[in-house]
Amino acid sequence: MSKIDIIGTPSLIANEGDFLRHLNGLAKKDPPSPFFVVIIQIANMDIFRRRRAPDVVSGFFNELGHALRRAIHPSQCVGRYRNGFGIIFEVANMGVVDTIANQLLTLIVHVIRKGKYNDLSGRWSDIIYQFLHPNNPGTLVPQIGWAVFPRDGITSDAVLTRALRHIQELAR
Repeated sequence: MSKIDIIGTPSLIANEGDFLRHLNGLAKKDPPSPFFVVIIQIANMDIFRRRRAPDVVSGFFNELGHALRRAIHPSQCVGRYRNGFGIIFEVANMGVVDTIANQLLTLIVHVIRKGKYNDLSGRWSDIIYQFLHPNNPGTLVPQIGWAVFPRDGITSDAVLTRALRHIQELAR
């Protein structure tokens, strides 16, 4: 079974290395075919990691990853990337990337709320932290950006950079 077969399996989420290798392989394919990448990053993840047990952080990423994997067609690649996930859409209409990204963002917000990862009523330390650091609440906020190959870049690094820059542009 090749890496591509493993990545396309509905129950598996690619690790960051496999995700990047798959993206690199698509960008170097001859002849190149268009695809788009959606990058999901969770703001305040570093604070969340410091304030929660490792099994809670792992559970959060597992729950989020499985929700994404169920929502995305098995032929598409879903993998961990930095403080979130990356999704490669190889066979999709490039004109619907905005719609897909908005639907994924809605799904992620639902998973965060359903899992009560931002619930401040359960832990006094979180409530006290809010009073001590009012400008840095540490709540998990999903951010999403995307890029289209080859329009936004002809290498995998250029596509990822554009998707991350898109996250910053949308945050303003």
